[in-house]
Amino acid sequence: MHFLRSRKPFSVVLTILITCWLGIMPLTGAAFAQSVDPLVEEAAYYLANFHVKELDLKALPKTSMDELLKAVDDPYVEYMEPQKFQRFTESLDGSFGGVGIQIEKRGDYITVIAPVKNTPAYQAGLKPGDRILAVDGNSLVGASTETAISLIRGKPGTKVTLTLDREGEVFQVTLERALIKIRGTEWKVLEDSVGYLRLATFGKSTPAEVDQALAELTNQGIKSLIVDLRSNPGGLLAAVIEIAGNFLPQGAPVVHVRGRDGQESFPAKGKGIAIPLVVLVDGGSASGSEILAGAIQDYNLGAIVGTNTFGKGSVQTLFELSNGGVLKMTTAKYVTPVGRLIEGVGLLPEHQVAGADNQLAYALGLLGRGRSRQVVLTIAGKEAEVAGRKVALETPPFIRQDRAFVPLRFVSESLGAVVNWEQESQKATIFLGTDKITLAPGRQTALVNGKEKTMDVSSILEKGRIYVPIRFVAEVLGSKVEWDGLLSQVRITR
Repeated sequence: MHFLRSRKPFSVVLTILITCWLGIMPLTGAAFAQSVDPLVEEAAYYLANFHVKELDLKALPKTSMDELLKAVDDPYVEYMEPQKFQRFTESLDGSFGGVGIQIEKRGDYITVIAPVKNTPAYQAGLKPGDRILAVDGNSLVGASTETAISLIRGKPGTKVTLTLDREGEVFQVTLERALIKIRGTEWKVLEDSVGYLRLATFGKSTPAEVDQALAELTNQGIKSLIVDLRSNPGGLLAAVIEIAGNFLPQGAPVVHVRGRDGQESFPAKGKGIAIPLVVLVDGGSASGSEILAGAIQDYNLGAIVGTNTFGKGSVQTLFELSNGGVLKMTTAKYVTPVGRLIEGVGLLPEHQVAGADNQLAYALGLLGRGRSRQVVLTIAGKEAEVAGRKVALETPPFIRQDRAFVPLRFVSESLGAVVNWEQESQKATIFLGTDKITLAPGRQTALVNGKEKTMDVSSILEKGRIYVPIRFVAEVLGSKVEWDGLLSQVRITR
């Protein structure tokens, strides 16, 4: 697959985060002046001719590879020695000894895109956006991703200590390396004939796996589908385009790529499936995930549920150098079908829901509109039940002023509402069907479609969460509320 304008003698082999090229271009004496290091000058030639920004070959340093790369304003530009490149390709597929994190370099910092589920990093609570400052005391500030990979990986059973920066808080975590196996695609049927398709990455085999999954799910009689792209850092552009054909109309642009040669569009090749669709995303959804989710969002083909995505919208291309090493640089940026930029911004789901369990429960609720919904909460309980599914609860209900208070956002979203918090006015707005409800913590009144309604007690703001009395849920959210004093349990049905 050719990615930008055809540059024949290049052979495009794989995509990294969107697409990657490997190739060797004959270099003549005219292309190179005298140099201290021919390899550095070779790299400078590629940068001057193919980087997304126009660079002056004569002005680029040619005394050392480090100086050359520092002179280029590109957080993703890197040089990989042959051995490092081999480790790099291993990270895209297969299994290896490590801690289970997907990383990339952002500026001078190695940044976590997402931890792989059920790995040491995931169990230790590493989060998208965490910066890895050091590994076993070795600083990673300014280091390449390949250097980070070589330090973090190791024999399963050995330990490694990471120094992390999370929003200004620096701390250390020691992890025991394990055999990390990348499972690309999983699928199953959930309740009410809802299909579930989990894509962990976009590899060479992913399109065929998706075809198999959709065929099996269809044969099992699914009536709707959830596509889970959470913690998916991307992969092969060709795979994304092929998979998008299952959801987009034939010929509809999946993504536009803007490089030095202009813009190129990549159309969907498929018939699409006419089925209610929800896509799950989070802060670990990057690049290829953002392409697929962005296209579905632009064409209004499904609901996007979750949190803001990572914001990786640039294309890195790999050029093979004469010594067998590889130069990686940014060669283009991509935009969604309607022209939205993703780089540094990400996608904003129209249904913003935090928490993995809550997101899945909310998606099931969206697909089950028209059916009654039931939420069961226990006072001080750390777990709730939504539509018969157990869900972790970060904000348990409590008793105060002889009233049972429940978490507003959790209950509202579980009942199919959308909750927006306005920081400036310190108000919460709930959209439930055609109703709009606005309330402020500490006040005993709420606005329901512009009309004031008085609650028996005021709502409460505690630990950054709004709690409301259960009578508010019954009277304002139009739900049936049952209280079981023996079990200290609230049952809400709508």
